[in-house]
Amino acid sequence: MNAASPTIVITDCDHDNIEPEQRVFAEAGFDVRLAECKTASDVIEQAREADALINQYAPIDESVLAHLMRCRIVVDEVEPNSYELHTVSGNVWERYSE
Repeated sequence: MNAASPTIVITDCDHDNIEPEQRVFAEAGFDVRLAECKTASDVIEQAREADALINQYAPIDESVLAHLMRCRIVVDEVEPNSYELHTVSGNVWERYSE
């Protein structure tokens, strides 16, 4: 991993692997890693230096975001194959809409 590359943390995943995500984001210059977060504390501990999160089930709210100082985007799976994009400023997140 390149220390200067932005980091995406996949907080949790019930897929077999994250190779497709790693390949796509690596081509765009991102480092991607998979965490195994089950609690808010797990997210804080394992994603503290993340620039972005991709989340499936882990609990993320404003209290978690207050500890993730670099995080600016959260992609949250709200149901299978349905996602919401949230922009983050400080510990406030807003659902992205055009």
